[in-house]
Amino acid sequence: MADYQAIIDAIDSAITSWTGSPKSITAEDGRSVTYRSLADLLNARKHYVKLAIAKRTGRGFTITNLKAGDGK
Repeated sequence: MADYQAIIDAIDSAITSWTGSPKSITAEDGRSVTYRSLADLLNARKHYVKLAIAKRTGRGFTITNLKAGDGK
């Protein structure tokens, strides 16, 4: 099971060091994601916070809007 807090911490670090250049974050399992904007990082953080809360409380959540990387 994913360690969502570690992912949130990595995203927080990328947010605080944001310089306008894409940031790559690598999870403990080796998967890597590159965020191209601060908005992408903030949205990812919101997503992983929801996952962490769902994991702690045993409550799921529903994805209601999913966009591709180009915003379509």
